Amino acid sequence: MLIAGVGAAFYQQASGSEAAVYYTPKILEESGIENDRDKLAGTMVVGAFKTTTLIISAMVIDKIGRRPMFLASAITVTIALCLLGVNFCWDHQ
Repeated sequence: MLIAGVGAAFYQQASGSEAAVYYTPKILEESGIENDRDKLAGTMVVGAFKTTTLIISAMVIDKIGRRPMFLASAITVTIALCLLGVNFCWDHQ
């Protein structure tokens, strides 16, 4: 159990999902949102989405299985971070 917990924490940090949450206000500012209230609302939406997906995945993990959910998560995170990077590359050219 300890190895699974440490592995999950490592994957969260290595995947960059926590960094994306930490830098959400800066990302929103770079994308053109200047109002602090709007940046806070955007950060709250990201947190609510993350919490919702965590609850849903906890409910269905035994039905679907850990490996398929892990692979789907890894693929989705990779695609999302690549799209985020491409968006900022195009924006700054």
